[in-house]
Amino acid sequence: MKAKALFVFSISALFPLLLGRGAFAQSVDDLSGLSLSAVGQSLDYRETVSGSTVDKDSGMMWGISAKWRKDFNPFFLLCNASYTSTQSATYDGALQYYDGSTEPYWFDSEKESIVILQADLGYKLFKFEHFAISPCLGFGYRDWTRGEDDSSTGDYAEDYHWFFVDCGLNFDYATGNWSIGLLGKIGFPPSPKMDTDYNTNSISTYSLGAVPFYIVSATVQCDFPSSNPYRSFFLSISPFFEHWGVGKSDIVDSFYEPDSTTNIYGATIGFGMKLGNGY
Repeated sequence: MKAKALFVFSISALFPLLLGRGAFAQSVDDLSGLSLSAVGQSLDYRETVSGSTVDKDSGMMWGISAKWRKDFNPFFLLCNASYTSTQSATYDGALQYYDGSTEPYWFDSEKESIVILQADLGYKLFKFEHFAISPCLGFGYRDWTRGEDDSSTGDYAEDYHWFFVDCGLNFDYATGNWSIGLLGKIGFPPSPKMDTDYNTNSISTYSLGAVPFYIVSATVQCDFPSSNPYRSFFLSISPFFEHWGVGKSDIVDSFYEPDSTTNIYGATIGFGMKLGNGY
């Protein structure tokens, strides 16, 4: 509920920003910049076997993200890096044995962290002065660690990690001292892996099934008044939703990883510097 409230609040907070007007006429060629943002997001992870949930994580995660965009017409490069973590996620699940038996675990102080690095190249296929529609292609890396190899959290940790490729559409609208962007992407991890650390010193690697993912986000940027629009500062707000999934793994030492999905609702609030032509 906290995450959905944050998600709705971030969307409603966009509207006051849309009322601002600056002393210069911004176009979709003037969006280059660098920003640093605070991130809040809600994690909802579920593992399923024969349609039934056998394992789930939930909780709020907080962190930081950095974003860099460079326009070099008709292309633009968009790079993002983010880190979020928590020490109070709720874990309710079990180890899944090949013979169908389980070994349950439950605790409400689970440590989790997510790192995402991604870069997308966009092409302004349909471009006007204040509006552009751009297909984009990208790649990235995701690393998610859940649990911890000590007795307080069941002596069990998992590290999901994979490279991915993606494609999508980006919509930009810019005028005055504000801009709004919408981005939708679908992607695929060719070879996802999971490393487990059980009872501190037993490490195994599982090959997971590759499942498509998708991400949607909206970003509103409001530039502060400046005599130099190409070196102005700005405030940005960006609600987002991510859906990830992996398929059932191979069997390793009588264990396997079931099918799973992860839904993340979140928002970023950031401050940045606009970097116009010539930097």
